[in-house]
Amino acid sequence: MLLHFALPPVTRLHRAAALRNTQGPRAALAEVDGLAAELDRYYLFHATRAGLRRALGHPDEARAADRLALELTANPAEHGPAPGTRRVLSDRCRPPGGNQAGPPRR
Repeated sequence: MLLHFALPPVTRLHRAAALRNTQGPRAALAEVDGLAAELDRYYLFHATRAGLRRALGHPDEARAADRLALELTANPAEHGPAPGTRRVLSDRCRPPGGNQAGPPRR
């Protein structure tokens, strides 16, 4: 029913994240990837892609998406000392050996 309306891209991102629970990460990733043109500058788009890539067994691609999400996180509340989104994303950017990976270069 919801798909009969012109849904905003963020709402479609939420739907795709929920799709993971019903149809699996591959189907969800296909939906998320379809939103790239509209949400490429939105950090939660990349964080969602990272989680789906990780679920599909692609840790390097997941870390790259997490680094993009970290780079795009602009909310000042996320920069404080409390464990927020930036800290979670920063932790996820570390490779398995624990070395800190830097932000992606453009």
